[in-house]
Amino acid sequence: MNKNKLSKFELASILGICRSVPIACNQDKNDLLTLIYPILDSDKNFIEYWNNLIESFTIKEFSQTIFAEYSYLDCLNYLENKNMVTFPIPLSYITKNKKETILSYFYMIQKSMEIPRRIYNFEQQMVINKRGLIIVNAGPGTGKTTTACKKAFLLKDEGVIFLSYTNAAVFEDRNRMYEYPGCSSNMSFKSLDKKLAFLTVDSLAGNINGGISSTFDHSIRDAISKVEKRNITTKQRHIIVDEAQDIDDLRAELILALFLTGRFLSLTIFGDPRQRIKENSGKWYYDMWTQVNPNISKIGFIKSHRFKDIKILNLVNDLSRRRPEIHCELQVDGLSNSNNINSFIDNFNTLNTEDDKKLEISNNKAINIYNANNNPNVIEKIANFIKRLNNRGISYSEFMVVGPSLEADNKSSNFSKEISSIFRNQGIPCRISSEGSYQRDGVLFSTIHSIKGKEADYVFIFSINDYPNTFSMIPYEQAESLIYVSHSRARKKIFYILKTNTVNLPRGILLSHVHSSKGTIIKTSSQEDEPEFIYKSVTSLSKCFDFNKLLETNRCILEKKLLDVSFPKMIQDSGPSDFFGILIGVSIQIFSENCLPSVITKFLENDYRIVSDNEYNQIKNKNVFLNGQLHDGELIIKNSFTFEILRIKELEISELTVSDLYLITTIFIFLTSGFNYEYNGEYNNELINYSKNVSKIIEDNFGKVIGTEFRVFNYKIIGSIDLLTENYIIELKTKREINPSDMLQVFIYRSLEEKHYAKTAILINLRRNETFEILSNRDCYYWNYIIDKYVELKDNVDIIKFKCGKERKDNTFQNNTFCVDTEFYPQTSTIFEISILNINDPFRSIIQTVNMNEIDFACKWLKLSSDIFKSSPYIKDIIDIFKDLIVIYNQKPILYYYCCKVDVSWSNFESYDVSNSLKKVCLKSGIFNGFKSVPKLKDYYNNHIDFLEHRQSLSHHTALSDTIMLYEILKLL
Repeated sequence: MNKNKLSKFELASILGICRSVPIACNQDKNDLLTLIYPILDSDKNFIEYWNNLIESFTIKEFSQTIFAEYSYLDCLNYLENKNMVTFPIPLSYITKNKKETILSYFYMIQKSMEIPRRIYNFEQQMVINKRGLIIVNAGPGTGKTTTACKKAFLLKDEGVIFLSYTNAAVFEDRNRMYEYPGCSSNMSFKSLDKKLAFLTVDSLAGNINGGISSTFDHSIRDAISKVEKRNITTKQRHIIVDEAQDIDDLRAELILALFLTGRFLSLTIFGDPRQRIKENSGKWYYDMWTQVNPNISKIGFIKSHRFKDIKILNLVNDLSRRRPEIHCELQVDGLSNSNNINSFIDNFNTLNTEDDKKLEISNNKAINIYNANNNPNVIEKIANFIKRLNNRGISYSEFMVVGPSLEADNKSSNFSKEISSIFRNQGIPCRISSEGSYQRDGVLFSTIHSIKGKEADYVFIFSINDYPNTFSMIPYEQAESLIYVSHSRARKKIFYILKTNTVNLPRGILLSHVHSSKGTIIKTSSQEDEPEFIYKSVTSLSKCFDFNKLLETNRCILEKKLLDVSFPKMIQDSGPSDFFGILIGVSIQIFSENCLPSVITKFLENDYRIVSDNEYNQIKNKNVFLNGQLHDGELIIKNSFTFEILRIKELEISELTVSDLYLITTIFIFLTSGFNYEYNGEYNNELINYSKNVSKIIEDNFGKVIGTEFRVFNYKIIGSIDLLTENYIIELKTKREINPSDMLQVFIYRSLEEKHYAKTAILINLRRNETFEILSNRDCYYWNYIIDKYVELKDNVDIIKFKCGKERKDNTFQNNTFCVDTEFYPQTSTIFEISILNINDPFRSIIQTVNMNEIDFACKWLKLSSDIFKSSPYIKDIIDIFKDLIVIYNQKPILYYYCCKVDVSWSNFESYDVSNSLKKVCLKSGIFNGFKSVPKLKDYYNNHIDFLEHRQSLSHHTALSDTIMLYEILKLL
C-alpha cells in the first residue's frame, strides 16, 4: 500500500485530502495522526492512486520538461497563484519527490499547469535588452508589466529594485514573477534583502533611512539627502519602475538620485499618461518623455494584446482622442469587426427556467446597459450568466464589478452591497483587492481608482450614470483618466448596471458605443457645469487624504489617552461585520436613552415623506441629508419598503426581544441609507444583556446619555454623534484596530459647534475593550477654523481645476511656489492671519491665525473669538512650519503676493508682486479712473475671472480667500 514509504505525517495529510479535511501547517501532530486510523478500503485505493500518480509518466514529463528549471518552491508558488488554490500538504511533511507531489496534486484536481510561452515584439525586446536610462510609454494591454517582469528575471543575478506606486501594485508585480524559475527564493517585499526587491518608493525611503521620519514626504527628503551623499549600498544594480505616471515629482527625485549615484546599470521607467489617476503626479514622467535628451532611450508600446473585440478597442481609442496632447492610437493585430464573442456566449437569453425574463447581449456595441430599476431581477440574471460561464471552465476571476465607491455611505456603495449580496446568495465567490497574503478565485469588486493594472474577460460597471458630474470633487483631467481606465479593462465585453430609467452616459461615451435594455432613455453626457454645492459627512472628512494633509502641514496633532474603563467581552459576530457593527451600536443607543432612534420613531409614527428612487438618489448624491433626514429634521424615504412594524409600535423598550432589535436594525439601515438589507442569519441571544451592560458602564463612567445619533453640522459638514452626555461626546466602534480616522472623527464632532467645545471626546472600541480620550495640541476654536478653511479651499480648488481642464489652461510652476496673503493691524503691520497657498499641492498649505497684541481688532475683522488668537502660534512659529514644508522639495521657494509687501515681510525668500503683470493685462482691455496705478485684486477678479458674488465660498479680505483668488488668476493667466 505505502510502496513509496510515505512518512506518517505525509500519509495523514494525504488522507486529509481524501476525506476533505484541511490540514493547517501549525496543526498539532498528535491530532493529525488521529486522521490515519482506521484506514478504510477507499483510503487504500486513494493512497495507491496517489503513489502511482507521483511515479507516472505524465508527472515526470511535467517535472522534466515544462518545470525542469523550477524548484519545488517555484512550482508551489506559481501553481498556487495561478489557480488561487492552496496546496494542502505542509512541505515539511514531504520527505522526497516534493516537486512531483506538488504537480500531482494540481494535476489531480484538474487545475491549469501550463506556463505561458510569451513572444515579445521588437519594441518589447528593445526594452528587455537595453541598459541605461529608458522610458517606456505603454497603453493598456501592451504588455508593459509582462515586459518589466521578463527584464527583471533576466537581470535577477545582478539584482533589481522593482518599484510601483502602491503596495497592491507592488504585490501584483511580485506575484507575476512566480511565472519564472528561480525567483521564489530571491524575492523580498518591502525590503532590499533579496536580489529581487519589490517596494513602493516610500518603502524604499524607509529602507534607506533605517527608520521613520516625521512624515512620509520628509522620509523621502531624508532618503534623497542620504543618497546624494553616497551613504547607501544595495545588492541591486538595476531599477525598474512600473506605473510611473502615478508617482509624484518628489518620489521621482529619489528614484533618479538613486540611479545617478553611478552604482546602477539601468533605470527602466514604464508608464501611460492616459492612465494617470493621482493628482500632482506624473509630471516628471511626461517631461522626460517629451524632452530632447540623447541620454534617454524612449520606446512606445502601441500593440495591445488585451482586446478580443474591435468595438472595445475603438471605444478605448475614442476616449484617448479626447486628450490629443497625450493620445496614442492602440493597434491590435488580426482583430476584425466580427461578432467573435458568440464563440464565448451562446446567448444571454437562455437561462435556467422558462420563467426567467430574457436579458439581451448586443454584439454590435461595446457596452450593454442593464437597468435594475425597471428590471429588478437583472442582477440575478447576471449572476446566472456568470455561473453558466464558470460551469464551462471560465474562472470567476475573469469577471470584475467596478464602480465609483465601495466603502462610503452612499448610493453607489449600497448598490455594490446589493450586487455582492445577490452574487453570494447565488454561490458566487466575491473578493476585493488585497495587499495581504490571502487570495482566492472570485469575482473582483473594485473601485475605479483601484482597478488600474487589472483586466478580465467581462467587466460590469455600476453607478456610472453621468460620471464624473455626479462626483464633482474629481478634477477634470483625473476624471478623464478614470473613465479611460475603467473602460479599458475588459477583453470581451463591458456591461453597465444602473438603477435609473434615464441614463446620462459618462463623459466621452457616445450613443454609438452602447446598447440598452427596453424602457431605458439614454442621453449623452450632460452640460459640464461647475461643481455643485456638496455637503461632506464627518465620517468621509475624517478619511479624506487632502484634509489630513492640511492638518499635518499645519501641525494639528491628535493623541489618544487610554482610560481605565472596562467593558464586557463583545458578543460573537452574527452576520456581516458592517451589519453587526450597526446592530451593536443601535442596541446600545436604545438602552442608553431608553427610546428608539429618532428616525425609527418618525417612521413608526408615519412622520416622513416618500419620494421616488430617482429623487432619493439625487438628494443622496448631494449629501444634503444625514441618516435619512434633511437639515430641518424631515425624514425622506424611498417608496420600496416592506417591514412588519405593527408589533414594534406597540412595545415598550423593556419588551423588545432579540428579533425585534435585528428588525429595528434592518429598518434603520433602510431609513439611513436606502438599502433594503435582509438578514437571514441566526440571532445572538446575548445581545440584549450585553447592550444593557455596556449602556450601564457608559452611564457610570460618563454620565447619563442625553442624545443618540445627535445631529451636528457646520457650514458644509454634517454628522451624528453616537452618544452625547453632559460632558462627553462618545463614538462607538467594533473594530479590530482603532485608526487615525476614528480619532479624527470624534474630535471633529467636538469641534463643529461651540456648545460642544467644553466636552471631552471619547472613543470606545468594544471589540478590543479599549476606551480612549482623544486630545489635541490645538483647541477647538482653531479646529473649527481649519475645518471651515478646508471646505473653502476644497470647493474653490475643485472649481479652479474644472476651469483649467475646460479651458485647456493650466499654467505650471516649480515646486515650492506659493501665493501669500496676510491680514494685519494697519498701524503696526502686525500680522494676525496668514495663508501660504502651495500652488502645486494646495492642501499642503499653511493657513493660520497668528498670536498678536491687537486681538480686539483681529476679532472684529475676522469675526472670530479671541480664544483662537490667544492659543495661536506666533509669526516665528509660522516661519518654522514653513521651513519644515519647503524642505520636502529641494528647490528654493518662490512667493507670489499682491501689492502689499507686509504679506512677505516675514520671509527672506524670493518674492514677486503680481500686480504689475495684472496691470499690463488691464491696460490692454480697459482704463483706470483716478490715480490708481494697479487694479484692486477684487476688481481684476470680477472683470477677468468670475463675479465674487457667484462664489459664495470666497470671503474677500480673509487671507485664504485672497490667496485663492491669486492662485486662480495665476493658473488661468
